This record gives sequence, structure tokens and C-alpha cells, in this order.
Amino acid sequence: MLGLSITRKPLRNRPYRRFNHPAAINPILANAMFRILGPKPLSRVCDITCGSGTIVIEGALMRRDLTFLCADIDYGYVKGALMNAREARVDYLVDFVVMDSTRPAIRSGACWHCIFNPPFGIRIEPLSGISTFYDSLFRALGEILRSGSSAVFITVRKSLARKMLAKYGFRVVGERVVEQGGIWSTIFKVVKE
Repeated sequence: MLGLSITRKPLRNRPYRRFNHPAAINPILANAMFRILGPKPLSRVCDITCGSGTIVIEGALMRRDLTFLCADIDYGYVKGALMNAREARVDYLVDFVVMDSTRPAIRSGACWHCIFNPPFGIRIEPLSGISTFYDSLFRALGEILRSGSSAVFITVRKSLARKMLAKYGFRVVGERVVEQGGIWSTIFKVVKE
């Protein structure tokens, strides 16, 4: 296999990124996750831990036939995501909401698809803190997704994610291991039963 660089700047440097979340996902990885999701036309895609909005923006740049919800618990991050979406000229496709993803402020079944990058909890001690968070997050995900809907997310907490998915009625339909910033993570694609 032979690779040839045709750009002077790394592809991860997107011109729309004016605001950067401290743990922002690589846009190339966000783009790949969106392709794995493969949302149906005219559906709503939600990112319930949006940070700087990278996943939603990458999706909106690819698919103008969808609507998006970008939610985060931190007002500053939501404001930064809005700024990035405006810079990418896709803000008209996205609703921005400040909310706790473990206690969603949106109606049940509001999302046809969900794609997100939850906190990995690498710096959280004890581990029970991240376990409690994941439990609440996947319970809430089960509420906001419609039956038969799909979700894609990335995590380093593979066994914890599998446990919570089984607990809240999700079926794993795909897994991919990827390296990002020196950390090996797993991208899950799941379907709500």
C-alpha cells in the first residue's frame, strides 16, 4: 500500500474549528463514526455529549437531508459548538440544547439516531463514578431513542458499555477498535430493541 499526502495541513485541522473542547474528538474519527451510523434520510440525529459539536458538524457537512440536536451540560461548550456550526455554515440544521445527558430535557423518542463521544472517565476515581455515569447515560439513551433506532459511540470502557447496553435493551451490531491520541478505544454501533 502506498500513501501520498496531497495537503500541506493535517486533515484533522478543520477550518470551522474556532472553539475547541479540552477533550475534542478528532474530526476524521467523528466523520468515520457518522459514516458507520448511516442515518436514514429525513431523520433526526442527536449528540447528547456534544462538546465542541464536531460530530454533528461533520454529519451536517455530509448530509443536508437530516436535522441534528447538539446537547451538552456545559453552556460554554454549547455556545462554542454553535460558533463552530455557524463557521461551517450548518447551524440552520442543528438545534442546540444545554442539558444533562443523564436526565434529558427532551421528549421520549425525540431522536431517530444518536452519535456521541461520552467522557472516558480516565481521570475519575474511584471507578464507581464512571459506572454510575454510564448507567444513567445509557438509561437516558434508551428513553430518547425510538424503538429500532441506532446509535454509535466511542469509549475506552468496553466491558462497562457492554454491561449497560445489555441492561437497557440495546443490541450490539458492530464494533471497531481505533487508536486516538495514544488511547485504544472501541466504536460501538447498537440498535435499541
